[in-house]
Amino acid sequence: MMPDNRSGVVRCEWGGAMRRLRLAIGELEELQEATGVGPFVLMQRLAADDWRVADVRETIRLGLIGGGMGAESADCLIDGMATMDLRLGVPAAIIVLAAALTGSPEEQQFKRARKSSGSDPELPEGRLRFGSFYRAAGAIGVSVTDMRTMTLWQFNEVVDGFVESKSDGKDAGLSPIEEDQLGALLAAPV
Repeated sequence: MMPDNRSGVVRCEWGGAMRRLRLAIGELEELQEATGVGPFVLMQRLAADDWRVADVRETIRLGLIGGGMGAESADCLIDGMATMDLRLGVPAAIIVLAAALTGSPEEQQFKRARKSSGSDPELPEGRLRFGSFYRAAGAIGVSVTDMRTMTLWQFNEVVDGFVESKSDGKDAGLSPIEEDQLGALLAAPV
């Protein structure tokens, strides 16, 4: 398997051919719905060998779709492998999740969103509030369609670039008021 973490693409042998797998925000959202847990918890389950069938199947299926394969072709490929030992897919599932969540080793690693001030309870099982991504995209002028094609790392870098562009070169950070406003925006309930 050969990850290209800047784009989130992982190339691996799957179904008798070299395939591209990638999980952008849209696929991560579908993956969360299909597995009932957030992507970080899902990666932990896979790494701890405590996974469910849907964890491996859906990660690979959605990774194939995110990598450019049509949904029907990905469904047929996965359905055609019903007798396969799914343990063989666990490494690919872990690597494609890691590529989507962490970004390039040379670049700043994925930053976790700040925890809310306590007024907004966390979602169970490490689930993400995807509404926060939609609101942040709207606030910085990125279309929902464009945002859904990005990995979490890529979207984080877009947000960081937006913040830096608004700093007038005097201060690379947000003012305390701006930090509170952005924190409230990202922590708001969906």
